[in-house]
Amino acid sequence: MMQSGPEDIVLKIIGDLAIGSDGIDSQVLADQCGLDHQILVDTVLKSLIAREVLTASPKAHQSVQLTSEGEKYCTDGSPEVIVFQKIAASPDQALKMEELEELVGKDLTKLGMQNALKNKWIGLEKSTKMLTCKVESVQDHVQEMLKNVQHLNDADMKVLKQRKLIVIKTFKTFEVTRGEHFSTTLKETAAELTAEMLSTGSWSSV
Repeated sequence: MMQSGPEDIVLKIIGDLAIGSDGIDSQVLADQCGLDHQILVDTVLKSLIAREVLTASPKAHQSVQLTSEGEKYCTDGSPEVIVFQKIAASPDQALKMEELEELVGKDLTKLGMQNALKNKWIGLEKSTKMLTCKVESVQDHVQEMLKNVQHLNDADMKVLKQRKLIVIKTFKTFEVTRGEHFSTTLKETAAELTAEMLSTGSWSSV
């Protein structure tokens, strides 16, 4: 999307707010104008708020993001399912621990075994270190949750957070509404604002 100039942005805000009394989310506005959110806030919005053309109320949001490990599980599958699949694909559905380590590595073997044993998908004969399948097939619920991470319930979120597969990040936007000096005939303000930004260099740094 082509980046809009300050005058275009001012006129867009005025036009959008003139249509209805509902506010505009600053992130939505930044996306529509092809502009970084913080730059929009620090330049156009801050100037219009100072002129009391607009008011802005902060809004807190939360975003769920996958960790690097979460991204790997989302792509490759969870360790417990990988471990189960390797054992299931072996002769007689049995595999020695050292053989599994050669196939997937020690770290994945350790983590995958731990969860697969907990889920009672596999069994371990301690004397021989032989791993065997206890069920015919499994479903990778962890991978499914990671692929639908924005639509999880609290219980699923807790599971993924405990396994350090997701992080919750908080960010702030603004609900932009009409100010005391708002008017639909603010073309002069738009032009003045553009000239001011260009003269001070605040927009040239964008």
